[in-house]
Amino acid sequence: MEGRPGSGQIGILGPVELLGDGPVPLGGVKERCLLAALAVHCGEAVSAASLVDALWADDPPRTATKTLQNYVLRVRRALAQAKGATIVTLPDGYCLRTAPDATDAGLAESLIAQGRREMAGGDPAAAVRLLRQALDLWRGPALGEFADRPFAAAEAMRLEELREAALEDLFDAELALGHHHEVVGGLEALVTCGPLRERRWGQLMLALYRDGRQAEALDAFGRLRQILARDLGVDPGAELRRLHQAILQQSPRLGWRPPPRPTAGRGYFGRGREMSRLLRRFDEVAAGQGGVALLAGEPGIGKSHALQLLADQARAGSAFVLAGRCVEGAWAPPFRPFAEAIAGYGELVNPQQLRADLGLAGPVLARIAPRLGELLPDLTPPSALQPDEEQFRLLDAAAQFFTAVSARGPVLLILDDLQWADAGTAMMLRHVARSCGHRPGRTGRPR
Repeated sequence: MEGRPGSGQIGILGPVELLGDGPVPLGGVKERCLLAALAVHCGEAVSAASLVDALWADDPPRTATKTLQNYVLRVRRALAQAKGATIVTLPDGYCLRTAPDATDAGLAESLIAQGRREMAGGDPAAAVRLLRQALDLWRGPALGEFADRPFAAAEAMRLEELREAALEDLFDAELALGHHHEVVGGLEALVTCGPLRERRWGQLMLALYRDGRQAEALDAFGRLRQILARDLGVDPGAELRRLHQAILQQSPRLGWRPPPRPTAGRGYFGRGREMSRLLRRFDEVAAGQGGVALLAGEPGIGKSHALQLLADQARAGSAFVLAGRCVEGAWAPPFRPFAEAIAGYGELVNPQQLRADLGLAGPVLARIAPRLGELLPDLTPPSALQPDEEQFRLLDAAAQFFTAVSARGPVLLILDDLQWADAGTAMMLRHVARSCGHRPGRTGRPR
């Protein structure tokens, strides 16, 4: 599975929404609430009484049953525009029937499960890609305005925990790839948001230690111990205490060795010439000569593996690697791969560095990458412009961002599955390539 939903998309990982070829109007609050209540129990029967409770709580109108039927009819018509989902009438209620991954929550769970399987199978690079795709589906708190209602509260909490755990899975995968220097800032932000989650403190300690910052790793343990004693009256768990001792003893088992630079053809199944050209091209990038490289071919010939090797070598050379993927289907928002790449970068660096790299481009780019607004809540929305002016401002903001990052080191931008790129993505790629041509560059490839 490539993580692609059907032609319809029911969104509950944020404000409730419905997408077909574009956004599908749902009407008012009651219609959105009805869709949310059915989506929470997607594929299951939901009684009419439960739906009445969801819509009106303890104060239903006398005509609640009839009014519910009218709302069902309206939502059913909206679903028909989105295609791929329908509301089935049952003897005592209704059921939302659709493919499991036609809801963004179902798709996220599937991607996270795949990412965990890849991690368990020894492919952390694949795990990173899948987990990033999953986390990019969150547009805000799950179930949005209805998260505190009884029908949604438990599911909203479950989905928030799923997201928190997936974030920690992502950092495990990044650490397995040797990205300890890059993830320190993101982990500092993560422990600030969830100071009682010990797993992320252990990740921070390990990243700091591997980055040659033993004293700071030990200080992180001390901070956690103070927080737990103050808030819960307990000590850190046994696993963290063992990690603390291992850091004190500078245990060799905590170290990480970067992968060796592959020789021509190694791990590339007969495509050594192409791999060597990519590596030579990146050497030029590291020397300051930016550009675009396209890697094309039929599915299954090893393109993804080549890009993994290239990304690993770039990171081993202290480059910044940003990655995004185009997806098939008109439901995908414009500029999605760029938004994914920029938001993914934001997850890894500390807020101060992210703010500096974004500069004046931050509020503009937050329009296509809402995660930036969560990482930097003080971003002020820019003034509205005419559509053509807005488009140029967005393209220029992307170029400014990549130029700023490249001033601190080589940048490798990987845009995957470009055959599915929308017009906005193609335009942004051309603009960034022209604007940053003499800076450390980027790589994309169509399939």
